[in-house]
Amino acid sequence: MAGIAPAEVVAAFKGIRTDNLSILHDMVDAALAMPTENAVTLVPAIAHAVGGRLAEFSYFPGFTNLCIRLAESDQVDAAMQLAEALFRPILREDEGRGRDQHWYAQELQRALPVLVAKRPAQVLELLSSWLGKTVSSMKVADRQTGDDHSYAWRPAIEDHQQNSEYDFASSLVAIVRDGFELAIKDDLISLISAFEILDRCRFHIFKRLKLFLIIHHADDELARQTILDSQVFDDIGLKHEYAVLLDERFGCLTSEQRETWFRRVDAGPKEDGEAREYWRFSKLHLVRRHLEEERKREYDQFF
Repeated sequence: MAGIAPAEVVAAFKGIRTDNLSILHDMVDAALAMPTENAVTLVPAIAHAVGGRLAEFSYFPGFTNLCIRLAESDQVDAAMQLAEALFRPILREDEGRGRDQHWYAQELQRALPVLVAKRPAQVLELLSSWLGKTVSSMKVADRQTGDDHSYAWRPAIEDHQQNSEYDFASSLVAIVRDGFELAIKDDLISLISAFEILDRCRFHIFKRLKLFLIIHHADDELARQTILDSQVFDDIGLKHEYAVLLDERFGCLTSEQRETWFRRVDAGPKEDGEAREYWRFSKLHLVRRHLEEERKREYDQFF
């Protein structure tokens, strides 16, 4: 019926505001069957019904299919309206994502490529906003300082066996990361523009995401600047990403820049004794593949 007489079906559905899932599913089925220029008029009613009720959907892929179809047909405003209704996290202190978290991540990852291709900056801003609100709702997050203890709930920005598969914020980090990766690799957004989006977000996880992008996408000059940045050097919350950066990009430093870095290691922390020596060892350990002669002997003496 929707494919044969879409105008009549639209007229029947478009004014409906319902919480009945059966009717909502019928509406989505109809929207998928009709031309997108007709389907777009049903999006406000669908989006209104969807908002905040993700866990109830037994037919979630259909909603994502409609979102993708609209975007691919250049009905991007409607696609974004539906995406916001589908994927905007509804965060309540007494309500977790529970059983729908897997489907949320799977379906948002499925919609991500076409949405990023059509509206890269808008989608990345939206994803970052969702992650920021999610982190802000966590009891461990300090909204004033931006300290979020993300090293505990997301030990690595990249996929890693220590990352939690059951923590919603951790899953969302992977989606945000993938969104930025898609946009940068396809030249849809510049690295500087990506940094501007991340820099507007207060929490530490966004500094880590920025460092991840530097590791994989920055030129040697930016990599050198970051390695020698004293704030990055001293930030314990960036330890994992800084270690990866050093391991992969320390070789791009000039001999003079290497000596600058080693002098900072030699200066060490204010502590004396074993604590100071362990700190120095831990720093040298980060660049163990790049140590030469005297530095290598010094490192080996710790064993």
